Amino acid sequence: MMQGTVMKITEHCIVVLCEDGTFRNLPHPPVMPGLGEKISVPVMAAPAHGNRYMRFLKKQWIYAASLILLLGAVFIFNYLQGAKQPVTFVAVDINPGLELVVNKHGRVDQVNLLNEDAMLLLSGKELENEDVYEALQMIFAQAEQQGYLDPESGKKWIWLSIVGVGEAAYAIDPHKITVQDKSYYVEVFALNEQQREKAQQEQLSLNKYIVKERAAEKGIPLSAEQLRSQSILSSLQEAGVDPLDLFDEGPKTEHIAALDQQVKDSNEDSKAVAEPPARQTSVQQEPILEEDSSANRVQSEAAGNGEIPEDSRRAQGADERNSVASVQQQPGTSAVQAQEEPAAEKTGKSPQAGSQDIVQKLNLEIKLAADGKVKLDYKTKDGKPEAKLERKVKQNQEKQQGPQAVSFAENLIKQLDLNEQSDRKAVQNLLLSALKIEEDGWLELQFEAEYSNGGTLKFQLENPLKAQIKAEEKKQEQERKEQEKANKKAEAQDKNKDKDNEKNNDKYNGNAKGQGEKPQQANKPQQANKPAQSGKKNDKNNDDDDDVD
Repeated sequence: MMQGTVMKITEHCIVVLCEDGTFRNLPHPPVMPGLGEKISVPVMAAPAHGNRYMRFLKKQWIYAASLILLLGAVFIFNYLQGAKQPVTFVAVDINPGLELVVNKHGRVDQVNLLNEDAMLLLSGKELENEDVYEALQMIFAQAEQQGYLDPESGKKWIWLSIVGVGEAAYAIDPHKITVQDKSYYVEVFALNEQQREKAQQEQLSLNKYIVKERAAEKGIPLSAEQLRSQSILSSLQEAGVDPLDLFDEGPKTEHIAALDQQVKDSNEDSKAVAEPPARQTSVQQEPILEEDSSANRVQSEAAGNGEIPEDSRRAQGADERNSVASVQQQPGTSAVQAQEEPAAEKTGKSPQAGSQDIVQKLNLEIKLAADGKVKLDYKTKDGKPEAKLERKVKQNQEKQQGPQAVSFAENLIKQLDLNEQSDRKAVQNLLLSALKIEEDGWLELQFEAEYSNGGTLKFQLENPLKAQIKAEEKKQEQERKEQEKANKKAEAQDKNKDKDNEKNNDKYNGNAKGQGEKPQQANKPQQANKPAQSGKKNDKNNDDDDDVD
């Protein structure tokens, strides 16, 4: 027991200041003490502020624990959702190494650049949301343009590894992976998640890992360190191995067969899932009307029961084949677009006006500063795209036509997302950004696009900074001429100096020559000759005297 002084009396308790300096809450005793009176306090009585502080701490701990549990639940949910998302990894090795992350719809969600050459090849953003086959074509075209692929110099190998994660992962069809130049060698491998994990452990790309494993099977030593620092082709050449000997047809055929089976299974699954909704849609979109003929009623009732007469199935099959054929004839249409567009026609939805396949003709000319220009002519002729590209920047001039120019034009059309209602200023900004032209680097822009529906988009723009750019160019030209004039004057002065130096050298050499001859005359016995000369002179004088006499 200890003593305490009553400091406060409330409705529920009394507050006592104890000898140890703490305040304690005590229940009302039978006999109520007065304020300031000393009473006995049991040791087990809890301090007043202590109870309040403990209650506060308990609340804070409860809040913190609830927050942690909530965050943990969100994290686990997101992780499980992410783990369930089916993806397909497509690793590409030329010398640039890339990895495409493809979603279940066959679109590129993410691009991983695996080495410096890949960073120089492209940024990766231009491939996002592209069809995987078109993305691969863009990679091959860019590699050709930058010299990573060149059959004449032996750079003609392309390695691809495909890993599907999840049952609904998009199945890559190896037969759709094509290269314009048929002299290239394209090796395609079907791998699994375990092999991808092993490749990550060794810090190798999927293709380098499978090449290392294949070489080990044939007794060829290839180290992971060597493959990390070099391309596959360079590593094989350094080891004295011909890639044709390493990649025979047997394993390649097995990988192609495995991928073909994946595509077949995927098509069967999609067909099984897609058929029931198609029947329901036909019933909803084509309701039975009283004015319909009896044949139409029978067909509609059969469709409602899930049964379609043979004649109707044939007619529908012919219509579908015709619609698919019409889509395939359009240039630049991907496999995914070919599947989506007939569905859009059935539901009454028109294709998006900004899609690239409706651009039939594109003429573009941009006049750049310093007499530079960019000129692009693109058109489809008999269903085949043609393009010519001309670029002149300062002293460099480049002309392209054929597949490379077509690829450039189609990629540009995708980035512009053109339609008849496109804003001119927006098109201008997208053009300058896509072509990497600075705001003060162009003077005039002429643009004309024609669409398959007969619409056109045509405009001509002039840079507001044109006068300023021209004035700057004129100033630079004047400075250049003045510099040339000063250089010529300096050259003339140098020539005059050279002539003066030559004259001085000749004069100096002449003086030196004269000075060199005098010592030679001084060395001759001139003293012996003098008396003879004087004698002759005396004889002459004597003769003169004789004549006078």
